[in-house]
Amino acid sequence: MATQPLVTHDASLRLDAARFRRALRIRGISAGTVATVAGIAPNTVTRCVNGAPISIGTLRAIARALSTLPVLEGVDELIATETRNAAALGTAAFAEDRSGAADLHPRR
Repeated sequence: MATQPLVTHDASLRLDAARFRRALRIRGISAGTVATVAGIAPNTVTRCVNGAPISIGTLRAIARALSTLPVLEGVDELIATETRNAAALGTAAFAEDRSGAADLHPRR
């Protein structure tokens, strides 16, 4: 009984756009830079980020390109994530509410 390979040449995947964008931010680069280093068309990267299927070969090229581009030291801790943004906004709103500078909960 023949088994099927886990990955085939015609298999396609979808790029995790949020993780890809974070990989770009921590390197201080654009998607165009990744495309150039990966040797693929910038339009291909744009389509992948927007949800188009990505071939395994293209995924490998993007991953290889990202691995050769250095992460900027100290940047990772400075970049806000959605969780950090929500926490910061919540803290700011709470501080404004407590100080009376902004009435976020109007009384009836």
